[in-house]
Amino acid sequence: MSKKQASAVKVSPSRTWDWLNQAKRDLALADIAITNQYYEWSCYLCEQGAEKTLKGLGNFLRRTPKELWGHSTNDLLRILPLPLVPRELDEASRGLDEHAVASRYPGISGYPGKTYTLTDAKDAKQNAELVFLFVEELLARLDTAVTDFNTEWSSK
Repeated sequence: MSKKQASAVKVSPSRTWDWLNQAKRDLALADIAITNQYYEWSCYLCEQGAEKTLKGLGNFLRRTPKELWGHSTNDLLRILPLPLVPRELDEASRGLDEHAVASRYPGISGYPGKTYTLTDAKDAKQNAELVFLFVEELLARLDTAVTDFNTEWSSK
């Protein structure tokens, strides 16, 4: 990984919310793409939103840029211990990974604008929202635990 590439993934808990806020924007734009029948772009934006959500979690957990490098949501999900990853979240991330390339480049069946459907877009949106909500809830629990620990520690 080059210095430029490593700098693209800054590790700082304070940047966690930047990653999550951009993920929200990606998912909002995915809705606009669905409305305008750009199903392939909606799927891609959902994959991107989930990826950014997981990179935000990685920032909160102080993972290194090397650990956060890549675009596979399923690989990024591995920043968590496997027992903490619900099966449906694992399946959702695998489904989103399928859109990282296929939604942007022509394949054997034709160009993505021809092959992607409303069902594909709705499924991708559901998967991305599952990832986002899981991470949002986990971060809320972790943030509360850190705050409680700091409060308890400072009172001693």
